[in-house]
Amino acid sequence: MKDRKYTISQFDFTEICAAARRALINANPNYYSWTAEQQEHYRATKDEQAIQYIKIVLINNLLNFHCDSTNVNDVWDNLPDTHLDILNWAMLLTDGVGEDYIFINESLATDKSILDFETLYDYDFSDHLFQEESRKERFSNYKPSDYYPFHWEPWFRLLIDNVFIYANLSSTGRYIADELEDFGFDYIQQLIPYELVEGKEHGKPSSDDYLQWDMQINASGLESQLEELKSRWYAYLEQRFITISKEQVGERPTVHIVENNEKQVCNRTYIFNNEDALKSVRWKHFLADYLPLIKVDNFLEVLLINEKQQGQLFLDNSYNDIIENFDPNVVKLKKKMKVMMPAEMLDNLNEPD
Repeated sequence: MKDRKYTISQFDFTEICAAARRALINANPNYYSWTAEQQEHYRATKDEQAIQYIKIVLINNLLNFHCDSTNVNDVWDNLPDTHLDILNWAMLLTDGVGEDYIFINESLATDKSILDFETLYDYDFSDHLFQEESRKERFSNYKPSDYYPFHWEPWFRLLIDNVFIYANLSSTGRYIADELEDFGFDYIQQLIPYELVEGKEHGKPSSDDYLQWDMQINASGLESQLEELKSRWYAYLEQRFITISKEQVGERPTVHIVENNEKQVCNRTYIFNNEDALKSVRWKHFLADYLPLIKVDNFLEVLLINEKQQGQLFLDNSYNDIIENFDPNVVKLKKKMKVMMPAEMLDNLNEPD
């Protein structure tokens, strides 16, 4: 398998469609006797066995590699990214719904599929309620938070004019906060240089044939100060997400698109400014609904420049305050977490990129 090299540019849409058609017939011979609505429902709700049948056909047909039910999962898990791009494209024709064959790469409740959510808002608000209930169960003193679009960004795949696209959904507040997070942690590294070093328990066996992952931060004696600075930065990012999201409430619904085409497959981020924008776009008519909302300007770029300036000022002030006033002997209570993983996974983490 390692000797065979395929890239997505070697395949055309007709070839991908033919393989997907064979895969669907293999999963259910009756598929093409159904109505379009029945076919779509099957694509969105099929069971794991059907998915396995589909994967077998796609691997055998598109990668010219024989596999069966005994090894298909292992083969799939060990494929290089270039091969997965090809198979994910084909899988979209066996999984996707609506005019753009959308498939969302997020876990849903066992009795739910993307077809249960008409608009992006329906899905995102449902996810918000789920997250809120989960936090209430975990933390007895948890205070409910207000809803703002895409606090958690879903990933999905779609076809536009037969072009395969990896994409994610974001909001103005979430996008700026994420970009600000990367900027801030790079700057924190400059303020308090640090590195990860192996702890005493790293790599040692535990029960159940697992090895312990124990990497600790070395900040030349400023570990507590570094933790405090990171903690303040996380709180600042959350507040910026909320504030920016609030500023977009009542604005005309818009969508900004950010392209990242460094790889062969198109990667795209759709950034919705507010709740009304999410309510305007249906999953099954994604492209048709978001096109009228597209806005092409430098709003995000200007906003991000300003936020980085303000963020750097916050970090400078926080750093100075921590260095001058923070008492590292006053330790905040927190739950200790132990991470276990298989030996081969630990080896992969320790390998240089």
